[in-house]
Amino acid sequence: MTEQLSATDIARLAGVKQAAISNWRKRHRGFPAPTRTPAGERYSVEAVAGWLDQRRIPANALLAGENAGDTFGARFRANLAGDARRSATDPPAHPAPRLEPTFRAKPSTATPRPRPDPVRRLWVELDHQRGRFGYDRLRDLVLGLLLANHVGNPVEPEHLDVRYVAELLTRHGYFAPEQAVALTQAITSSEIDIRGLAYAVSTAVGTEDALGSDEILDGFVARDDKRNAEFLTPESVARTVVALLEPSADDRILDPCCGSGSLLVTAAEYVRSNTRQPSEIWSTGWALHEDSLRLAKLRAALHGMTGDRSSLVLADQVSSSVSGVADVVLTNPPFNTGGPRFANQTGLNRPFGEPPEGNFNFGWLQLCLELLKPGGRAAVVMANGSLSSTHAAEKAIRQGMVEAGVVSGIVALPRRLFPTTSVPVCVWLLSKPAPGKRPPSSVVMVDATELGTTVASARRELTTADILRITEAWHGRAERGLGVPVSIAEIRARGYRLNPAIYRKTTAGVELSAAISEVRDLRVRLSELLAEVSRADAEAERQLDRISSWNH
Repeated sequence: MTEQLSATDIARLAGVKQAAISNWRKRHRGFPAPTRTPAGERYSVEAVAGWLDQRRIPANALLAGENAGDTFGARFRANLAGDARRSATDPPAHPAPRLEPTFRAKPSTATPRPRPDPVRRLWVELDHQRGRFGYDRLRDLVLGLLLANHVGNPVEPEHLDVRYVAELLTRHGYFAPEQAVALTQAITSSEIDIRGLAYAVSTAVGTEDALGSDEILDGFVARDDKRNAEFLTPESVARTVVALLEPSADDRILDPCCGSGSLLVTAAEYVRSNTRQPSEIWSTGWALHEDSLRLAKLRAALHGMTGDRSSLVLADQVSSSVSGVADVVLTNPPFNTGGPRFANQTGLNRPFGEPPEGNFNFGWLQLCLELLKPGGRAAVVMANGSLSSTHAAEKAIRQGMVEAGVVSGIVALPRRLFPTTSVPVCVWLLSKPAPGKRPPSSVVMVDATELGTTVASARRELTTADILRITEAWHGRAERGLGVPVSIAEIRARGYRLNPAIYRKTTAGVELSAAISEVRDLRVRLSELLAEVSRADAEAERQLDRISSWNH
C-alpha cells in the first residue's frame, strides 16, 4: 500500500473532483495536514482514510454498487485496494509523469465526468419547462438553486422557498432587490413545476464540490456566448493557461476580460492546491457585459471566492489608474473583434502601436502588458492569426514586442478545443522586464497542435498528461521537438512570424518541412477570410431587411 498520496490521488480514490479536496482542507480543521516532500505535498493514507470514514456520500453522488449510508472512506479503501491488485498483476511500466502541482485535474485521461446523466436530465427538464416560463427567468431560478446547494441551505424540493432563492441571488450580486421580487412574483404566478425542477437541480449537483454546478453554469454560458461575443473558456484550456503561469498565494491575479470567471476560479484552485495554508487569494476580474459579470459573481460564490481580496466589476467602471497593478494577468478575450468600450478610458499606453480598427487582438496584448508590475507575467489566449498576420500595423506591433523581449513564449494549441468557435488558438506568454534585468534574448516555441483527445465529434480536449507535456516543454524539460527556444535573431530573419511549427525541430535537429508550416498559415488566413465573409453576409442581410421595410 502506498503510504503517501497527493491531493490528486485522494480525489481519484475518493471519486471526487480536485475542488472537493480544496474545499475539505479549507472548511474542515480536522482534515489531515500534508507533509512537504521533494515531489510536493503528500498525505498519510491512513489519516485520510480515517477522516473520510466520517463523511457519508450524498445520495445524489452514490455510484453503482454503493448504498445509502456508505462513506467516502469505504469508496477510498475499495479503490485503493483495486490499485494494489492492479499494480501486483500489471507488467512494469514507465514511471508515471509528475502531475504536481495539482489543480482541478482530471484523475485519468479516460475517466468520464462522474455525473453526466443527472446533468443531462436537468437539461431535459429545463426544455420541458421552457414552454411555461421565459428562458432568462428559468435560468435565474436554476442558478439560484445552484447557489442554495453550495453556499446556502440546500433546497428540499418539498419545502421550496422561492423568496429565499431569490434573496440568495441578491446577496451574491447576481440580482438587484427589485429583480428578486420580480422573479418571486413571476414564479408564484406561473404554472412551472418548481418541485420537479428543484429535484432535478439537487440530483445534478454534488454537495462536496462544484462539478455539476460548473457543468450547468457552462451550459448557460455557451448558450449566451453568441449574444455577448465572448467565448466560454474550456476547462482544459483554462487549466493549461494557469499551469503555464503557476500563480502563487502572494500574486495579485487579474483577468481584464473575465467572461463568466472560469480562468480566475481555475487560478484560485491552483493556488489553494499548492499552498500549505491557503489564505484569501488576490483576484480581480473585469467583465465586458452585465450578464458576464452576474455569471462571474455566481461562479465565484460557488467556489468560495467572495472574500475581501476578490473583486469583480464591469470594465466600464474601471479606474483610470490601473497600470502596473498585477503580478499575473490571464485572459481569453474575444477574437478578431473591435476594441471594448473601456479601451481608451483606462489611460493605459499602447507603446508598440495602435491596432487596426475592427481587430483589437494586439490591443489586448498590450493592455495585458501595461497591467503587469515589473517582473510580472501574462498569458493571453489569442487567435492563431495573431502569430503571422501580414497587416502592416499588426506586424509592426508584433515586431516591436519581440525586439523588446516582452514575448516569453508561444504555445500553439490543437484545433476544435472550443465548443462555440472553430478558430484555431494559441497562448501568448508575456513578461514585463524588472528594472536592471536584461530581457530574454529568445522566445520559447511550443507546438502542441497534435496533442489532445477527441471527446465529441467536433471537439477535442487536452488531458492532464497533455497539459503536463506542454508545461514541461515551456520550462525546457520536455522531449526534444515539442518545445524549443528560438533566438530573436532567427525570428527576425523569418519576418517576425511566431508560428511554433516554423521553428520546430526533429530529434536530429533538422527543421520540419516548410511546406507544412505554409499550409497551416494558409489555413489560418482562410479562417480569417471566412470570418470576414460571414460578417459581410450578415451586413448584407441587415441592409436587405432595411430595404424590405422601406417597401412596406
